[in-house]
Amino acid sequence: MAAFTWVFLINTQLTLNISFSLVKISLLLIWQVVGIVMAIVGNKIAFHSCFACFNTYFKALYIFRSLLNISRPISEVLLESNISQLRDHKALYFIKKRTQLLVTHIKTYGSLSPEEFDQLVIELWDVYDIQHRRYKSYLTVLKFVLLFIFVFPSFLFGIFLSLNELVI
Repeated sequence: MAAFTWVFLINTQLTLNISFSLVKISLLLIWQVVGIVMAIVGNKIAFHSCFACFNTYFKALYIFRSLLNISRPISEVLLESNISQLRDHKALYFIKKRTQLLVTHIKTYGSLSPEEFDQLVIELWDVYDIQHRRYKSYLTVLKFVLLFIFVFPSFLFGIFLSLNELVI
């Protein structure tokens, strides 16, 4: 849409043989650049808020399961997988609690059924899918806000510039 504004302005300038003030064109360009920067920053913030801890959780759970499958000592498995040092995240609270319960169960009884651990990994993927839907909804809201704060006013300003040059 920002490119459409510039195509419109260039086409208007060439068709009607008018020239625009450099200051006004610069303001329009600056406003659009600010909008692009805000889109990038907003995307990074939304991505971080939704997916901040998933990488460490997936890594810890898969390493933990792999080391248990090759019959390593539980202390070494806990140390290598860093499963006891998972960071808190609002969406992963129950996954962390369940992981701690499974670790306690393994320490107490010495073994764990593979189905229980696989179920935990499936739940983690389910939470990931929920967070992905949440991220997509954040991006939809972000696009809507940026459209009405940066793109639409820029286009209207371009129309205003064209009409203003025609009247004068």
